[in-house]
Amino acid sequence: MRQTNPMRAMLAWGLTVSVLMLMSTGCGSKASEYKPSTPDTGGGVDLPDTATGTSGAVDAAGSTTQTDAGAATTDSSGGGGATDSSSSGSSKDAGVGDAAAADTGPISSNICKKPSDCKAFPGTPYCAVLDGYCVQCITDLHCSKSTGNCENYKCVDVSCKPGSTDCKNGFVAVCQADGKTWDYKTCPDNYPYCFNGKCALCQPKTTFCAPPAKGQNQSKSVLKCNETGSDADFVMACAGSTLCIAGKCQLCTPGLQKCEGYKAMRCKNDGSGWEVKDDCGAKDLACLGGLCVDPCGSDFKSNTAVGCDYWAVDLDNAQVPCGPKLCDAQNMQYSLIVSNTKAKPATVTVTTGAGKSAKFQVPGKGLQVINLPGPALGGQPLNLDGTGISTNAYRVQSNVPIVVYQFNPLQNYEVFSNDASLLLPANALGKEYYIMSRQQNFNNLRGYLTVVATAAGTTNVTVKPTCKTLPGKGVPGLNPGQTHKVTLLQGEVLNIETNAIGADLTGTWVQADRAVAVFGGSEGSNVPDTNKCVIPPGLNQGTCASQGWPCTSNSDCPVTCCADHLEEQLIPVSSWGTQYVGSKLKPRGQEKDAWRVLASVDGTQITTDPPQGVIPVLNKGQFFEFESKSDFVMTANHPVMVGQFMASSNAPNPNNDQCNTKFSGTKVCGYHLKDLGEPVMCTKNADCPNIKEKTDAKIGDPAFILSIATDRYLDEYVVLVPDKYKESYINIMGPANAQVLVDNLPVNAASWSLFSGGKWKALRMPLKPGKHLVKASAAVGLIVYGYDNYVSYGFPGGMAIK
Repeated sequence: MRQTNPMRAMLAWGLTVSVLMLMSTGCGSKASEYKPSTPDTGGGVDLPDTATGTSGAVDAAGSTTQTDAGAATTDSSGGGGATDSSSSGSSKDAGVGDAAAADTGPISSNICKKPSDCKAFPGTPYCAVLDGYCVQCITDLHCSKSTGNCENYKCVDVSCKPGSTDCKNGFVAVCQADGKTWDYKTCPDNYPYCFNGKCALCQPKTTFCAPPAKGQNQSKSVLKCNETGSDADFVMACAGSTLCIAGKCQLCTPGLQKCEGYKAMRCKNDGSGWEVKDDCGAKDLACLGGLCVDPCGSDFKSNTAVGCDYWAVDLDNAQVPCGPKLCDAQNMQYSLIVSNTKAKPATVTVTTGAGKSAKFQVPGKGLQVINLPGPALGGQPLNLDGTGISTNAYRVQSNVPIVVYQFNPLQNYEVFSNDASLLLPANALGKEYYIMSRQQNFNNLRGYLTVVATAAGTTNVTVKPTCKTLPGKGVPGLNPGQTHKVTLLQGEVLNIETNAIGADLTGTWVQADRAVAVFGGSEGSNVPDTNKCVIPPGLNQGTCASQGWPCTSNSDCPVTCCADHLEEQLIPVSSWGTQYVGSKLKPRGQEKDAWRVLASVDGTQITTDPPQGVIPVLNKGQFFEFESKSDFVMTANHPVMVGQFMASSNAPNPNNDQCNTKFSGTKVCGYHLKDLGEPVMCTKNADCPNIKEKTDAKIGDPAFILSIATDRYLDEYVVLVPDKYKESYINIMGPANAQVLVDNLPVNAASWSLFSGGKWKALRMPLKPGKHLVKASAAVGLIVYGYDNYVSYGFPGGMAIK
């Protein structure tokens, strides 16, 4: 079917000038744009009789200059025959590679196959690859110091008929009155090609792709240009999943390469589909850009939590009195779990901040527990305690790709406070972060942020906290919004902790001039935060949000017992996502999980499906917390970070005892004395313990699990479930049609819970201690967690980093 003016209108906005690459270099003002009259049917837009604009050639940015200015590459936009013009050359002296020469004789006697072959020939420094000879020039740009005009690979003088036109390097060239210079005009967007000295709609007799239909990214229609370039005919619509690529219906661009997992793929020569070029995984190599590369090479940039270089930190943990002894999670055994992703054994080197190192062997596709400190490294624990700068970090390097988790501590025996983190490889780190943590509820259990300098040399770090912080060695106490800058050497650790009950580092901004590893968490926090004192404006006294007691600060209000250590290595802002799936942890009672969503861009809007209440619009550094017993999908209009927090054992409510009884003249908590026979001394209600209820969670305590955006999901995970926890689980979240194997066994379809209109599903599955393998037919999310008596852990099973 003939397409006339409607086709022109459709093409007007979709076609681009083929010489954009020319105009992207150099500097100068923009070349004058020629405004055509209505095109005739003779093959293009005529120029006016009298040309306007500055005479001369066009430099690399498209500006008009005198005849010694450079022009662009040889015209690749079709057409190029001059109208009423001719050229002849005369010899001229010039610089190297820019000498004028007579337009006679052979191209050159120097043979070449690539540009570097001509570097040894000053007179002919450029390689005309298709002809196989070294030449004086290929484009007018190579003649910018002499004639400004390259013809037949030689710099020659311009000689043309005044007023005549030609196509040069995609521009319409108008011969000036002196017959020795050209004035270059840019064709408009609706007629972007030059043909026979005129602006044309398209390249004559060629097929090309129509602009994409509204709402589509790529075209599905093939067009053919007529003989004059003034119009185009519709040829065909691309069927099925084929697209219009380079004027043909194809599945892919011939020769294009990509990676599918560990396989290097190449588009077939006819564009009919992809074929395996190389199986990188079979060679213990990674795939990058369609090529097999050394996954631990310095030039490899992984896009998952799999890597070869990590930084681990024994983060600050709790030390609190337990009757006559000290409950010391701070100095319990800190451990790394290393998972080898390859069949080849891995040699893992762990180096302390003091430079002491030890090597560990991890079997192919196996796991290895590395205790730090341990027999191989010896020494005292390199744990953090309070605000300050130290060298208390471990660098973990491997000769093959691994995944690393840290447990603080690993086992729960005689431990009351622990958690775990998935570590990110050095090449997945960033320069900008926002902290996620929780509020400080007790004087001796503080929230923290931890920054590790990972680059060689010095790293400058800026921190802007959201709350009052504790001073320490080399670091002053900070007020909310105060900016502090510090310079760290590679391997040095900056640790900053809160300094007031109710202080919360969530939303604190961290920026560095080089990549850093950043952690957020707490020595011990409670979930949910029920100790909120609500004080009306202008008053000094308020009411506790839970249980309604009079209060002057949060310390007067009931805390839901008990606190537990929290930690996660945080994801840089550059790798945040816009869609997350929230999956309820295995219910223990009537407790809810707490969710925090944190923004880095003003005007961030967030929705949930099914709805989890109204989430306000957030600005950068702001967060919102809500509680939920459901599975849901969260979507934001800007990237966000999302954290899931396991509830305390006595959740959902504190149900706090009250300080309303005396025993031997001393104030004590009423229920504990009367019903339990335990005289618990107190001075106010908040000093009393919770009273247990049937609806309590009863087991476990808070843990921090960083949520992974859905486009960062993986289709395979290898994880370790630690020993000595009463209950351990995995949650798997994915699209409803995903088929999942756990330890090579299919998951029972009845075990899944569907949500979000049946588009997503989630699974909560108990697992025994040890190594476990999860494989899926589509990318899914995975978290690992466990409960015991007032203790818990949790971490994401892995992620892609984008």
